[in-house]
Amino acid sequence: MQVDDLRSPWKCSGTTDRSRAQARCRRLRALLPRNDCRRGAARCHAAAPAFAQERSIWALVINDEPKGDVEILLTADGPWVDPSVLVAAGVLKVPDGRRQAFAPDTIVRVSLASLAPQITFTLDEAEIRLIISADPALLSATELAISNPRPPGWKVSSNNAVFLNYSANWSTDDTTTGYGELGAHLFGALFETAASVDDTGAVTPGLTSLTFDQVRGRRRWVLGDTIGRSTTLGSSPVVGGFSLSTQQDLDPYYAIYPAPQIRGAVRTPSTADVYVDGRLVSSVRLPPGRFTLNDLPIETGFGNARVIIRDAFGRQQSIDLGFYLSTQLLKRGEQDYSYVAGLERTSSGTKVEYGRAMGTAVHNIGLTDWLTIGFQAEGAKDLAMAGAGFNARLWRLGTFGAEGLASQTADKEQGYAATGVYSFLSNWFSTEYARDVDRAEVPEPVPRHRPTRSR
Repeated sequence: MQVDDLRSPWKCSGTTDRSRAQARCRRLRALLPRNDCRRGAARCHAAAPAFAQERSIWALVINDEPKGDVEILLTADGPWVDPSVLVAAGVLKVPDGRRQAFAPDTIVRVSLASLAPQITFTLDEAEIRLIISADPALLSATELAISNPRPPGWKVSSNNAVFLNYSANWSTDDTTTGYGELGAHLFGALFETAASVDDTGAVTPGLTSLTFDQVRGRRRWVLGDTIGRSTTLGSSPVVGGFSLSTQQDLDPYYAIYPAPQIRGAVRTPSTADVYVDGRLVSSVRLPPGRFTLNDLPIETGFGNARVIIRDAFGRQQSIDLGFYLSTQLLKRGEQDYSYVAGLERTSSGTKVEYGRAMGTAVHNIGLTDWLTIGFQAEGAKDLAMAGAGFNARLWRLGTFGAEGLASQTADKEQGYAATGVYSFLSNWFSTEYARDVDRAEVPEPVPRHRPTRSR
């Protein structure tokens, strides 16, 4: 008959069989390092007080996940461990508990018994394992992208290259036209130039520019011919000068708009099935701790998502999330902008000219995940315009945006224009209503007449 004293797990179990006792002591050799099992099973019945402080190596398991080995110090009060080992194993927040350094070591250890109820433990003598159950709030958080995950170790690299694109067209009336584009990518910068030939043989220069991208900041610099960003009321001029703008396509794994997220916590390793509008879109494994599921494969507008979580014991929980996704909004703290300055570029036939100096500015800021504000300005020698606007998500009832712009010419003529749009999108119903107000004196490039439209 074998009897285990669970209250003193650092003792050898009692047994009447010598060979079983010796095997038991071998399994606990780290626990009783000074015990000589060759002297018989009786030696294994020695109580813990004979060695008040014993160090041993045990396998560490946290919330059913193996985490390697850990050195524990056993006393009459139970096991003591180095808290930094728990942190390295994923317990980011170790409660204070009782802490003490044991000579001759200078390492401050924490008593596992003093960490309850946030952290509890079991000593598994049969497998020499220290099994810890920790509150998920203490463990490291996990973030998973569902539809477009960033590959591990993803980085951007560039090579030096030269390319030539061209096209030629010939028709039965013996007319020929063509187009060519030459580019060179050197030292992280891209030079591009283009030209076209009409049926008379006249050559029209295309845009010529030097572009430099800052991928981490999703920012682009352009020197040469560049185009300003258009807005509902403003213009998008072509200038010969420079521009600075954000370009979201520089990082295909980053979404600038506030997409819905699903958050929760699991105590043990689990599997999560993700459903969007009733469709299973993904199944992912969740380690113990808090989790966030990002980048759900959803469409703009009204929708619903559900996550069904199952652990190894078949226990199940579900998380439901209703959302309204709009790409007109920015995440809280995100900025989207475009600044352009230079000489206005115009073309007439095959002739290209650079005229008046001008500049445009468009800047949007995400104040919250449901409210984005912005401003815009345009200026030239004979014209100045400025305005502001916002876009807001109305819970799950759609979005509303408004924008206003005022202008003044060199002759002191003034004008204004404003627009407001409400929209709601879903798989079963969609609607949009817009209202515009303007004043005829507003000069170009602001439209002189913007008719009211509704749908």
